[in-house]
Amino acid sequence: MPSLRTRSSAPLSPHGGLAGAAVAIAMLGAAGDLAATPVVRYDGVAYDARDRVLYRESHGLRGDHGARTLVVLFECPDGKAFARKRVDENGTPEAPSFALEDARSGYREGVRAASGDGREVFVQRRAEQAEKSAPLPVASDLVLDAGFDAFIRGHWDALASGRRMTMAFLVPSRLSTVPFSVERVGETTVDGAPATRFRLEVDAWYAFALPAIDATYVTATRTIRTYNGPANVRNADGKPLDVRIEFPSSDRHDDADAAAFERLATAPLDGRCIL
Repeated sequence: MPSLRTRSSAPLSPHGGLAGAAVAIAMLGAAGDLAATPVVRYDGVAYDARDRVLYRESHGLRGDHGARTLVVLFECPDGKAFARKRVDENGTPEAPSFALEDARSGYREGVRAASGDGREVFVQRRAEQAEKSAPLPVASDLVLDAGFDAFIRGHWDALASGRRMTMAFLVPSRLSTVPFSVERVGETTVDGAPATRFRLEVDAWYAFALPAIDATYVTATRTIRTYNGPANVRNADGKPLDVRIEFPSSDRHDDADAAAFERLATAPLDGRCIL
């Protein structure tokens, strides 16, 4: 069991707080060098079990495979942003570093460089609570956050052939990994195009305690179309929302510009929706 560390943290402001400011400054400083880098933009809409819109996700992806940066802006139904996540591949697409902050409660989680060598996982459940952190577990099959998408695409042929694969999937709120398996569970049609369904579930006796994740990908492009499972976003009690996220192909743009990316990276987090 890794040792835990706690540290005090300044409260997040309604405009993204200290972490948001650091991200904004770093990204603006790099804007000149990356202005010509193509940006992929795509949007998602999260629904609850009754098909009510809970929130929207705006994704911006910039850079080449293995060195890409993803920024996700989470917006209330009224259009105001309330949370942001940044993901940096840094040569490890399946195990990227990332940072999520939710300005509604001050919830933060992610993986970052540790003092000295290696990386650490951290979580801060509310702005008034201390942050906890632990060394990132070492595993040959480690998958972190959005690295699940890279894992699916990187092992597409093996999964499509019916092979069941395993991974050590990080659960930041637990500061540890959980053994998961992923496999193809069927074929379907989405928007008139062939699509492939995958399922990620706990590969242990306590599988009943954690929900499975179902994801449908457009087969021809190997891009995600729907996601069903626990969200990054949490409810008022601090528990992950159970959502269905739709990523319409019509809302995907492979030739967006740097300005679109910067908007996602710097938009104030002033939304106050209750989910």
